[in-house]
Amino acid sequence: MVRYSMDIDNTLPLAPPYYNLGFVAMNPAALSEFGRDIHWTEEWLRKFHPSHMRCQIALTLIAAAQDMDAGYLPATYNAANDIAHFSASGMTPADVRVLHYLRETEFKRASFLLPGEIEAFLEREPEAIMNRELRELVRAWRATW
Repeated sequence: MVRYSMDIDNTLPLAPPYYNLGFVAMNPAALSEFGRDIHWTEEWLRKFHPSHMRCQIALTLIAAAQDMDAGYLPATYNAANDIAHFSASGMTPADVRVLHYLRETEFKRASFLLPGEIEAFLEREPEAIMNRELRELVRAWRATW
């Protein structure tokens, strides 16, 4: 059981870890169990909420129901470009291993690297520290063209 990463005041109860589909690895036995249960679990979840995150929620429920020995990666492998989330985690930009383009308040994640938008992204001064770091990485990458 873990604390929800956005529970800044530590007021919510502990819960099983939530698995982001970007980083899921499992052995053949676990894959077999997930394969057996994933579809009906997603359909069951749909009855309660139409979330597009059903599969990720189902992974958590199946792992908990099967009492699997499941680990999870620290927030450095799913660092959100969200000011509150980043502040609550206690990370620095140097700690980040994988940046999650979670928030789209400062750029559209599906298109900011396209030819018609990349220059605007590079010229803007983002508020979120991770968006500034991302901009500098993109600037360095762009210089190699």
